[in-house]
Amino acid sequence: MKIKIISSLILILLVFCAVSRLQADSIWSKRDQNKKDLYADDKARHIGDVLTIIISEESKVDNKQTRNMSKTTSRSASFDGQLGIVSSTPSGEVTKNYLPRMPGIDITAESSNTLDGKSLSTLLP
Repeated sequence: MKIKIISSLILILLVFCAVSRLQADSIWSKRDQNKKDLYADDKARHIGDVLTIIISEESKVDNKQTRNMSKTTSRSASFDGQLGIVSSTPSGEVTKNYLPRMPGIDITAESSNTLDGKSLSTLLP
C-alpha cells in the first residue's frame, strides 16, 4: 500500500514537472533587438507562433436614377349624317335616302401625360 502511494506521488511529480516545462514560444521573443541579421526570416511557421490579421473593408455606393416619360394620345371620329341606306344609279349618284339624314358630328379627344422623376440613394460605411 505504501509503495502504491509513493509511486503515485512520484508519477504526479513527474507529470507536474513535464507540464511546467511546456510553454508557448514566439518568433518575436527569439529575436535579439541588438542583432539584426541580414537574412533573418520572422515568419510564423510553427504551432504557437503569433499571427496578426488585419481586415479592412470600405464600401461606398452611389445610385442615381433619372426617368423622363411622356405619352400623348389623340383620337378623332367624324360622322357626316348619312346612314348608308340609299338608292343610287349605276354611276353612283344617290337618288333616294330611305332614312332621314341626321346632323353630322366631329369628335376629337387628346390627352397628354408626363413624368419627370429623379432618385438618389447613397450608402456610406
